[in-house]
Amino acid sequence: MMAQPWIVIRYGNAQWVSRSFRIAMFNWPNLIWSFPDFADWAKRKVVAPQPWCSYQQLVYDRALGRLCLRDYETALAPLIKSPLRRFLTGAIARTPVGLLNALSRFYARWVLRKNPSIGLYDLEAWHQSNTTP
Repeated sequence: MMAQPWIVIRYGNAQWVSRSFRIAMFNWPNLIWSFPDFADWAKRKVVAPQPWCSYQQLVYDRALGRLCLRDYETALAPLIKSPLRRFLTGAIARTPVGLLNALSRFYARWVLRKNPSIGLYDLEAWHQSNTTP
């Protein structure tokens, strides 16, 4: 017999969604990496020191609609020194969310072929909430 869950996630109901990119890419890592008493290896298990440097992370955030052009222009572009990195990051921020979501879902299902992860679940939830009438 399974117990009933006490907590249920309600996707699309959070008021901080518009700030989720900055929270995930800057605020959360800065908080975790500010603790001097924890080893760096332990902090890396929680979050990378600069997750915004990962193209994979940026594509995922764009596929969920968390990265927008305004975030790129105000938060990322000033930090990126390389013109090539700036171009690639800007291209990710400009790519249509629906396209990246579909490609990410395909990649997660057919290329990685892993058991369903929370990342795939999030991608599916975004797709469902943005395509059903």
